[in-house]
Amino acid sequence: TETLTCDDLWFMRNRIFHNNGYCFGSERGISTFGNDGCHTKSPSLSETDATIMNAIKQTEKNLGC
Repeated sequence: TETLTCDDLWFMRNRIFHNNGYCFGSERGISTFGNDGCHTKSPSLSETDATIMNAIKQTEKNLGC
């Protein structure tokens, strides 16, 4: 099995935000995803995205990211 790194988890978490219209403020977020088409700092997530996001956050916590 492949182990996810903190960078992998960061990318996965922020890709969900990006796909839901999030406007990034960090240089890393903007350089990775851009802000074209963004419209919010508080995106509404589907139940599926929210579940995935919670799992990512828990894994980040467990890894000490």
